[in-house]
Amino acid sequence: ENNINPEYAKQNNIEVYTFLCISKKKELQKYINFLYRAKLFVMPMRYGPLPGVFIEANYYYTPVITTNIWNAEQMIENGTNGYLIEKPDVKLFVDTILKLLIDEEKYLNLTVKSHDYATKNFRWEIFINDFLDKFENINN
Repeated sequence: ENNINPEYAKQNNIEVYTFLCISKKKELQKYINFLYRAKLFVMPMRYGPLPGVFIEANYYYTPVITTNIWNAEQMIENGTNGYLIEKPDVKLFVDTILKLLIDEEKYLNLTVKSHDYATKNFRWEIFINDFLDKFENINN
């Protein structure tokens, strides 16, 4: 359940989802549409592990702003596909969001780099080839 005022959300075109079960076709479609339309994916965290949703957001040209915990730097590279905030501090999140949204050129550049980062580094072929190479090295 979210605590945002429904009237405020409606007036400011804000959608809040606490959980979408992507194994259900209707919720999966809502999830994909959400990522596709989102300007930013903001996920303050106090504990992990990190969800794959960061890479999914990047795939849909959506930069991520999240807390730097649980090796988040393995998925988010500052200034490339989003920004890591060192601690879950609301002011730090707000400042980062505003700086990014004020600079349209920087924002648009980040959206393209986000998609490129996801497609270059997190495709199944990369994981499979890496796995097979490591497996082959064990047997030799």
